Amino acid sequence: MYQSIHICGEELWLYNILLGLGILAALLYLVKEIETRRYFRHEAALMTVLTVSVLAGIAGAHVAEQIVQQRPLTWENLVYGGSTFLGGLLAGGTVFLLGIRITRQRLFPVLCMSIPAVPLAHAFGRIGCFLGGCCYGAPAPKWLGVVYPPGSEAFARFGPQSLYPTQLFEAALNFLLFWILLRRTPFRYRPSVYLVGYGAGRFLLEFLRADSRGDLLPGFSFSQWIGLAMMLSGYVLWRSVRAGRLRIGE
Repeated sequence: MYQSIHICGEELWLYNILLGLGILAALLYLVKEIETRRYFRHEAALMTVLTVSVLAGIAGAHVAEQIVQQRPLTWENLVYGGSTFLGGLLAGGTVFLLGIRITRQRLFPVLCMSIPAVPLAHAFGRIGCFLGGCCYGAPAPKWLGVVYPPGSEAFARFGPQSLYPTQLFEAALNFLLFWILLRRTPFRYRPSVYLVGYGAGRFLLEFLRADSRGDLLPGFSFSQWIGLAMMLSGYVLWRSVRAGRLRIGE
């Protein structure tokens, strides 16, 4: 497990590299989809909205982590204090919806076209989490777990104990969702399948995690509450599509 590599005397963090690769893979997928489908009015405007949404998602992920961990919103904490995917999803999703509205794109078909990019980018990011040693799991059987190296946060807390590689579990979940959305899901049901699938998977995976999850809301972790909200939203969206209230042609 390596947190960083050195190239030409510079230390490069593998989490940032994997996150960048995930964003690149997502953008390449979107470029291909935009070339194939015509569910938009202005291609340049759509690419601008997508780019700004990604940047907003990155910023939102860092801000949400500090709020959940109840840390002050200082520049140092925002840059080096970690991030949370669900906060980024909320921020990036909000900017995406506003951008689509402002540029007068056709919201629902563009959403169906774009949604597989989210689990694709997220899967790479979770592999980066594993290499970085964050988001680690609870104690696990030796055959299923991994031992984090000395100097990592997980080792400082649990020592040479086998822990669930929850980051890799979630990466596998996201790659699976990406494949399901592309190969097994009707185009109009993509958003609802993603919301229900990821919400349920994240809710369950949270029971295996042992890193600091914050104490913002009682009962479940912050991520589990968001997961429940995603499942409910996905179900409502699925019912709306099935009832014909949302159509690709509108």
